[in-house]
Amino acid sequence: MISGGSQFVFSSIQSTDSGDYFCQVENQLGLKRSDFKLEVKYAPRTPTVSLDPPTEILEGSSVTLTCSSDANPAANYTWFKENKDSPKSKEQMFAISNITAEDEGLYICVAQNKLGQQNSTVQVSVGSGQFIMSSTGNKSCRAAASPEGSTETEETSNRTILKITTD
Repeated sequence: MISGGSQFVFSSIQSTDSGDYFCQVENQLGLKRSDFKLEVKYAPRTPTVSLDPPTEILEGSSVTLTCSSDANPAANYTWFKENKDSPKSKEQMFAISNITAEDEGLYICVAQNKLGQQNSTVQVSVGSGQFIMSSTGNKSCRAAASPEGSTETEETSNRTILKITTD
């Protein structure tokens, strides 16, 4: 409670100062109270970005990029891919389905309101594990994996098994 003055001054207002306040005056004639809500407006804070799933993303699967930022008024979100001018999405969440190696890269989330903007980035890495076997009799094999992995073949009487392992 503050007494002795008719003003309360915030010397350096912060977003955490938002809240419910009241002013109360009392004298020999009675008590008067006035309630009010203080809402501090501020530009977006540095956004937090995340991937779901957060670990390995394989070709053909789906991934969702999510961006969130503390702001008042609430932020609007835009997703860009590095070195591309046109937005990929104007939503807080951006989903890529049937992902390919072409989708790999750095993605930028821009959080913006009328008071300013901030951005954060997230790297999307796409792994692939595929193999192509030539016709029977030739027994040559070509394999590719991303990230680069090791291959192992196992021959039985009627088939060759190719195992691709990535770290």
